[in-house]
Order: sequence, then C-alpha cells, then structure tokens
Amino acid sequence: MLEKISDSIAFYLIKNRVLDIEKRELYTYGIEVILLNGSILLSMLIISLLLDELIHYLFFAAVFCSLRITAGGYHARTAGRCFLISNGIFLLSVLGKRFLLLFDVPEIILVLGILSIIGIFLTGPVERQQEMVSIEKQHRHKKKLNIILLCNLILLIVLYVIDSKYYVTVTISLLLVKLLQGRKFRRKAL
Repeated sequence: MLEKISDSIAFYLIKNRVLDIEKRELYTYGIEVILLNGSILLSMLIISLLLDELIHYLFFAAVFCSLRITAGGYHARTAGRCFLISNGIFLLSVLGKRFLLLFDVPEIILVLGILSIIGIFLTGPVERQQEMVSIEKQHRHKKKLNIILLCNLILLIVLYVIDSKYYVTVTISLLLVKLLQGRKFRRKAL
C-alpha cells in the first residue's frame, strides 16, 4: 500500500516537473521511507497520548530513533512488519519503564543504561549484508554514532542527577537499540 502511494506521489511530482523522471525509483523509495517512518511516529504518538505517556514518547523517539539510524541492526523485511514491530517495541518500552519504576533501584538502572551505551559503542554501527559501505563512510557512521552516544550518555546522567523518572526511558531505549543490534562485535576497529 505504501509503495503504491509513494509511486503515485512520485509520479505526480515528476508530471509537474518537480522531480527528474530518471530518478523515479529513488524518489519513490525515499517517499515510501518518509511515509513509513511518519506513520510509525504518528501511531506511537497516538499510543502515548492514550496511555498518558507523551514525555516518555518524546524521550523514546529522540534516543531510540537517533540511534537506530546510526547504530544499525535488525530490519524487518516488509513495511507492515516494521510498523508492527516498531509499535510493539514502543509499547514494550512503556511497560518496561512502568515495571522498573516499581522497584527502587536507580543505580542499577543507570548502570544498565551505561552498559548499553558501551555495548552499542563496541558493536556499532552494524552493517546489513546487502549494504556494502566504503571505509570512509564507515568512519563517518562511527563518528556520528559516537557523538549521538555521548549526547545520550549526558542526557542519561542529567536525568538521573535531577531525579527525573525519564532516565529509565533513556535506559530502556538504549537497551532496546542494543538488543536490535544483535550480539556480533565489529571485526575491524574503526
């Protein structure tokens, strides 16, 4: 369905000479990715409003999405699966936050967040087999990932220090990214 909508949008833009016909497949794919990600974020927003978890959604989206783009890892084979899995992961993060807040173990949660950052640092960025990337591009991806990890570490510590319950959201988001990366360590250090 998204593919048909994307193709129609691309065709419309090409017909009106906004886009070049020679790159139609690329434009169609780009539009499809934008529509899929937009629909995922919108559905997560709706879920967060229904569960009274808007702030959780904002932290989750900032941490999880920024890292998934750079850290790599598992990707669903279809847009439908991606949509369902992404929303399932978001629901899992909400339930995980609520569960962890039942216990008074802030230091353990903080350490779990830091260990997740270390794990992502050691294994990321994870390449998919069909995506062969040059060494130069690998270095750029690693640099971006490290900057995002540093920002997330600072965010995690600041939220912990100011005694905000949302450090739990950041920890869960980091843990979920790490789990989606898989267990493999990079063969070559970048």
